[in-house]
Amino acid sequence: VNGNVDAKVGEPDQFYVQSQALIGGDLKYKSPSQANVLSGATIEGSVDYDTMRSDKDSPKAESILLTILGIAYVSLILFSLVSLWLVGALIIWLVPKHVEKVKKELHKEFWGSFARGFITLLIAPIVLVILGMSGIGFMLALILGALLFLGSLCAIIHVSTCMGEWVLKKVTGRKWRGVSPYWSMLLGVFIFVFLASIPFVGWILKGFMIAVGFGALLKVAHGEVKRMR
Repeated sequence: VNGNVDAKVGEPDQFYVQSQALIGGDLKYKSPSQANVLSGATIEGSVDYDTMRSDKDSPKAESILLTILGIAYVSLILFSLVSLWLVGALIIWLVPKHVEKVKKELHKEFWGSFARGFITLLIAPIVLVILGMSGIGFMLALILGALLFLGSLCAIIHVSTCMGEWVLKKVTGRKWRGVSPYWSMLLGVFIFVFLASIPFVGWILKGFMIAVGFGALLKVAHGEVKRMR
């Protein structure tokens, strides 16, 4: 080679300067390791070697992205778990009788609660959009949206408590009233979050459980309003 050589070698131990080589200038290269200059090779100029990490050693962008997404996903699940535990403990502490009424309604009319809740949750977003598009109903849409969110959150707690109580009853063999609602809620929320995080079907299970709890909640709330009248 009658001149300079500038090379970039990605793999280690792959750059050889053979014994018959004649470089009539400088040799400048980047490689994970130094070149193998065999005996007899002639380099008339200087040799400039710059270290470069191998593709095998360097972390790939895909793996870094997957790691970040995995950490974010686990953090979101833990945040949901702790948040629901705190909200559930607060609800049981503030309105224990109401929790008991909703639980009885779930046992009494499970599929009826699901149908009631499913229809309500299906129609409610459409009503909110219509109200939000009108100037007069915008504030009403915000209020109803907030109530819908709180109702869905309470529905999760009620269904989780009922589900956790059922599991504890099967495991311990104790009667329904012999199981603490707090322990039932803790276990039920854990089961709920686990089921909701299952790929592909988690959102279906989550929607189903929310609809059941929301329907029972509506039935109990309607009964209490009628008694107040």
